[in-house]
Amino acid sequence: MTTKIESLKDLYVDHLKDMYSAETQITKALPKVINENHLNEEKAADEKLTKVAMNVVNQDALQESMEAERV
Repeated sequence: MTTKIESLKDLYVDHLKDMYSAETQITKALPKVINENHLNEEKAADEKLTKVAMNVVNQDALQESMEAERV
């Protein structure tokens, strides 16, 4: 929708409408962005825990292998 701007008041009102529209769009989008960010953080934490667990398992297997060679 194009508004014909003939005065400073028209310009001001048009600017306020744009700002209101932007604020409304941000208000709708922010929960989605926050949720997506939270999911990404959870995924990163899960990957880090998986790596730590795999390192522990690998270290245990290496230690068992070394102990078996000593016998």
